[in-house]
Amino acid sequence: GVTSRFAEVSTQLDSVANDTKQALDSAISQVNTITGQLALVNGQLTANAKLSSQPSELLDRRDLLLRQLSNLTRINTSFTANGTVTVSLGGTITQSVVVDGQKNIPIGRNDKSADPFGLLLDPYGNTHSLADASGGTIGGLKTFMSQILDPAQKSLNLLAKTFVDQVNTVQRNGVDAYGNSGADLLKIDVSAPNSAAGMQVTFSDGLRLATGSKFRIAENVSNPSSVQATVNYTPVPPIPSISNPFLVNNPNPAS
Repeated sequence: GVTSRFAEVSTQLDSVANDTKQALDSAISQVNTITGQLALVNGQLTANAKLSSQPSELLDRRDLLLRQLSNLTRINTSFTANGTVTVSLGGTITQSVVVDGQKNIPIGRNDKSADPFGLLLDPYGNTHSLADASGGTIGGLKTFMSQILDPAQKSLNLLAKTFVDQVNTVQRNGVDAYGNSGADLLKIDVSAPNSAAGMQVTFSDGLRLATGSKFRIAENVSNPSSVQATVNYTPVPPIPSISNPFLVNNPNPAS
């Protein structure tokens, strides 16, 4: 039915969101691994005071790590005279520093934020927001979530709410097979994570569907008379029940 289709699409979007979060967590883990390795390289580079005295393989290792890091996110770099590097993920080299000499500062995802893709610098210490982190794999995942996936889920939830409201309006303006005014056919479970996933049918009796319209009297604009029409309705009195419940029909056909 329609409700199951809404729930199916919502579940698919949730699955994509979870996969995207896992991909972001993986990229964050790679960033922390690389910045830790860069800090170790910086420690090895401190053995020499001049860049010209540094082993070429150590400088190549540093540059390879920087390229790998730049594939994951946009970085700023600053080099000292002996080749050690400072790396930041902020707008400038002094903002959101993740490699400072022989120290690396980890990044993480803010699970408690309304934004499931909110990033933090030093999540277990002096925490700062990494809202300006962009570019690379991390920037692409954040853009996908904020500009495609999240709007799609919100649009689906809005469509679900609109559908429920419109169907219930039709129901309330009609009459069911019992002669009663129609009741709401659909509702949304407020405990569901998304409105589309929480759409439910309120009753299973098909006779309660409001398949008829309420009776109306409308003036005809071409009628010049001042006659006012009225309608009176007298319901058929119910058949009185038998006073003695033990009286039954004789099962003998000849009687």
